[in-house]
Amino acid sequence: MRKQYIFIISAMLATALLTVLALRLSTSEDTWVCSEGQWMKHGNPTAPVPADACLKSRYAEGEVVSWETAKQLVTDCRAGKVMQTHARQVFVTVKTGGRVVAMEPEIDEIMTVAATAKAHCGNIEIATE
Repeated sequence: MRKQYIFIISAMLATALLTVLALRLSTSEDTWVCSEGQWMKHGNPTAPVPADACLKSRYAEGEVVSWETAKQLVTDCRAGKVMQTHARQVFVTVKTGGRVVAMEPEIDEIMTVAATAKAHCGNIEIATE
């Protein structure tokens, strides 16, 4: 009976060890991780830094961002409201907090971005000056 317990415990430990080993080998340790607006190395990735923007979860009120970041906030459904001025300034109110400012290359371009995002994000409040 004692040998049977030892065998069962040994089998359970071996199964647990194999499970941990399989999980460790199947997950990528050498990759890029997005952390608060910056791409950070995790391990030693062989791939170059990702080209797409690494967006923060929260933004400071009035934080200036690139036009590409402002567009991505809208297309990723993270914008609750967008506003533009005649001077091509765009304000994007982020659902998780804060409002960012960017300069659109052409007047009304944010309107096109918001209209395109509406199909998968739902209605985004739009305001103009």
